[in-house]
Amino acid sequence: MKNILFFTNLGYQSFEFSFYPVGNRTSVFDDRIRATVLKILEDFLDTHSDCVLLYICDSLDNQARTRNILFNRWFREVAPPHLLKFNRKIIDTDLDMVYYAAFIFNKLYIAENVLEPYVDLEVQNLSK
Repeated sequence: MKNILFFTNLGYQSFEFSFYPVGNRTSVFDDRIRATVLKILEDFLDTHSDCVLLYICDSLDNQARTRNILFNRWFREVAPPHLLKFNRKIIDTDLDMVYYAAFIFNKLYIAENVLEPYVDLEVQNLSK
């Protein structure tokens, strides 16, 4: 993937984050994982309110869509109301892959209507 560039033009920093199971353990539903991931996001965006986080669901095992659905449910159930996200699909025609992405930000600092056009430009930039 290309670097995230458009957000720096707005004066926002951008970071990509991900999370994975440790070892060869199979996935098991665990409320503590959901709570931990969302708490880390909240703490980071409360401390770094001028940042945009990008989460791209891992697609190596063809489970990206499932991960996207799960992450959306987690966010809806646990995320505080001052955190918002834009869901987007990034299409890589060269690799015939679809990536499910979430752009997450603190709406107390970053205006939703200002950021969304730049999210769309970034998705267009990342799609081939």
